[in-house]
Parts: sequence; structure tokens; C-alpha cells
Amino acid sequence: MRSSTIAVVVVALALGCAPDDATRAGPNVVTIGAVIDQTGSNARPQWRDAAELAIAHANRGLELAGGHRDLRFELRFSDSSGVPRVAMDRALAMTRDHAVAGLITDTTEDVLAIAGTQYDPEVDDVGVPIVCMACTSPELGDPIAADPDFVRQQAMRDRDHWVWRTAADSDPEAVALLHAARALGDRGDTNGDGVWKVAFYVVDDEFGNGFFEGIQRARDRSYPLIDPTGDFIRGGLRLEIVRHAPDIDANTHRWDADLAALTDDRNEEPEVNPGVSRPGEPLPDFVIDGEPDAIVEITFPLFAASITRAYVQAGDEVRAMPFLHHHNWRHETTLVRLVGFDTDGQEGVSHAVLDNCQTSGRTFAESMRDEVGHEAGIWDAQTYDAAMALMLATLIAIEETDPATNAQVEGTAVRDALARVSSGDAAATTIVAGPEGFAEAVRAIRDGTPIEYEGASGPVDFDAAGDVRNNFVHYRVEGARFVDQRTFGCVADPEGCAVVEGACGL
Repeated sequence: MRSSTIAVVVVALALGCAPDDATRAGPNVVTIGAVIDQTGSNARPQWRDAAELAIAHANRGLELAGGHRDLRFELRFSDSSGVPRVAMDRALAMTRDHAVAGLITDTTEDVLAIAGTQYDPEVDDVGVPIVCMACTSPELGDPIAADPDFVRQQAMRDRDHWVWRTAADSDPEAVALLHAARALGDRGDTNGDGVWKVAFYVVDDEFGNGFFEGIQRARDRSYPLIDPTGDFIRGGLRLEIVRHAPDIDANTHRWDADLAALTDDRNEEPEVNPGVSRPGEPLPDFVIDGEPDAIVEITFPLFAASITRAYVQAGDEVRAMPFLHHHNWRHETTLVRLVGFDTDGQEGVSHAVLDNCQTSGRTFAESMRDEVGHEAGIWDAQTYDAAMALMLATLIAIEETDPATNAQVEGTAVRDALARVSSGDAAATTIVAGPEGFAEAVRAIRDGTPIEYEGASGPVDFDAAGDVRNNFVHYRVEGARFVDQRTFGCVADPEGCAVVEGACGL
């Protein structure tokens, strides 16, 4: 990689426009950048609002604290269009043209493209930390992750710790989804055939395949199909997977054909289940193992809406099968795409929209409603927390490295400071969302006191891989609104995710 002269980049959120061509900010203004999908298959315009809210709260907090080195924050945007190469090019343009302090991105594929610049000797590198607010692949940060593309593999492993995220990976969501499916019918058996089978519709990329591998791990832990001797366990979970390419045209794709494959009794990838053949015998090309008791989609919002439309238009036999969704379905744009169709009763599992609801979650929710003008939705709190984490890390880095100007703070210094946004120190000052919370952080950092940021999405306690934990919720559509039904306590126990009472009013 070629050395980057950029200081600190926070790529916060895209909004459907090209990179901002305005002149550079003043020497004491630190820029938070955003390269996020605003027009592609994963777009949600409200993420920009959440990032802007964080910037406004930080700047008001600086004022409440009496200022600090004449520091101010600003946010710049660029639309990735949901295309990794576009995301990489626009991130590089942003770091080249503006003194930015860290990147906020939104998908695993985009973050791999951007982080890959740190490990590719043939291109410039972004040179700043990247905080992803919606990356859920368990392989991000995995030191033994494998990929035939060397640069991509290095970005997945990320030995230099450029990638961080404020959204929990999909492994605990997989556990919660299986709990939700198990609650249907008689221990998951909704069609009365004495077998529990769930079919998954999965986008064939890092996100979708990584999610499904988490489903398999959750099945083997919680609802195993065979015992240690190789005998089948009554009530164990049989899985099926039907994949679709990530670059299909939603307008011309045969969604009805995919739905038919998903709901018939034929399993085209029987190897996803143990025990389908004896040792030494070849795997069969397919097996007939019964119709599923439920179907689940793991894809992007545009495609999730399309397969849902095919489902609600199908016959009674298909619609008798419960359809569960994951976090990407919980977009307002999904309901907009399904206007005219009956979506009431559709349900699924997602990251909790809010957490810490007596403190940071409440402050954030009230600010979104009162200052921005709409209710908090999926990933909004994670976006806010991503921007806050980068700004708090910037404060720490500036205080410790004393750059000539704030805008000259080094990207490596901000990266290294991210681990101390939630220090885990018993003597740390608790920092909550909002201007007053940020003012408290300014005072603490100025005095050399460690901080513990309590996010609106949950504890922003980065582990050694830069990951966090979130709680998850079982949601249902009621009157064209997403309504949470119960909370899975995945922060306390990500492998068990038992239902917890009293979380954010549930």
C-alpha cells in the first residue's frame, strides 16, 4: 500500500449524492466522513440523520464543556450505491481531498473493499479507522478467515485493526432466529409431520453465507440433528438453503421459482445437514426430506421485499408456512415496496433498535423524534454510536499526541484510541449519549480520566477484534409499523440469547 497523508476519516453516511466538493475545513475542524448506501439494495436515508445528530450533539457538548483546542466536528457524505468498488473509490477520494478522521460504512462487502486498500500494495490506502454500523459477517476480524483473493483475505483478517463495528455479528441473531422458529407450532413443527425443518433463502455472498454458517453452528449447539453416535435426534433441526446471486435484477428475477424451490419437499444441498450419508459414501445430489415448517430470508432489503411479494401472492398452501425475516427486512422502505399487499403479521428478528433505554437509548430516541422528526429505526442507533465512538477516539488521540492542528491528528492514533472509548477501567467516567454526555467526556479526557461510553444501541465495549455485543428483538408488523414483541438477551449470553423481561419496556 502507498502511504496516505490523510489524518483522520470518519465515513459516516451517504445520502445519494456524489462526494462533497466543498473546500477543506479549517485547521481545527475534524471531518467525519460517510460512505454509505443511499440508492442501492441496502439504502436507508435516515442513517445520515443519525450521523448528523451525533455531530450536532458533539459540537454542543464541546460548547457546554467550555471548548477544547477550538475543536469542531463536521460530516461529509458519499453514496456507495451498495457497490463495493464505488465505496472504495469514494472513500479514497474522501481521504485524498479532505482531512477526515475515520470512516463509517454500512456493509461487509463495502468495508472489505475499503479496508483492502490497507493491504494492497498497488493502491493508495485510506489510512484511517473504519467503523461499520451494519456489518454482520462473523468472518470480519477472524485471524484464520480464508479467501482465494489475497487482499480480500487480509482485509477479512485485518491484522492491523483498521476495522471496527457497532453492530453485533450475525451469530447471536442466528440463535435468536432459531428460538423464534422453535416457538412456532409444536416445538417448531407447524405442519404436523413430526419433523422440524426450516428453509433459508440466502444471498450468495460473504454476508449471506456467513450468516447461514452461523445458523448451522447455532443448530448444532441448541437443536442438534444427530447425537454423538450418529443417530438422529427426535426434534432436532433439519436445514435447507436456497441461494440467489447478489447482482440479480429485482424487476426481472423469477421470485416465484425461488419460492417454489424454497417451499417444496426437495433439498438440493443436503450436505448442510449431518448424517445425510454414511462415512465413505458419496453425498446425494438431493434428498426428499419434507416440506419446511417455516421459511426465513437472509438477503438485502430490496430482494427481501421481492421474495415477500411472491409469498403474499402465492397460494394458501405456501402462505400456511410461517415466513420469518431477519434484520434487513426491518426497513421502512420494505413496507413502502410492499404497499398494496397485506404485510400485517409478518415477523422476524433484528438487532434491538434501542438499548440502555433509561439513559442513552432514551436520549437518542427523543432527539431523533424531536430534533430530526422521525422515530428511530434499524441501525440508526448503531450509526449514531459509530460517529460518537470516532469522535471520542479523536478527542483522546488529540489529547495524547498534541498535533499542530486538530485536523492533523494521525489516523493510527485515532484507530488506537478506539479501544479506550469504553476502557473497562473501574475508575472510568460513564459517558451517555447527548450533548451533556459528550461534555462530560471532554472534561474527563482533558483531565486524563478514562471513559466508558454507554451507547444508544447497547454497550460499545469493543473486544480484541473490534466487535461489540447487541441485544436482539422479535418484531412483528402491526398496522404498517414494526412492533417489538420480546427481547433476546444476547449481550449477556450471545450463545444462549434467552428471552429477558423488562428490556426497553418489553
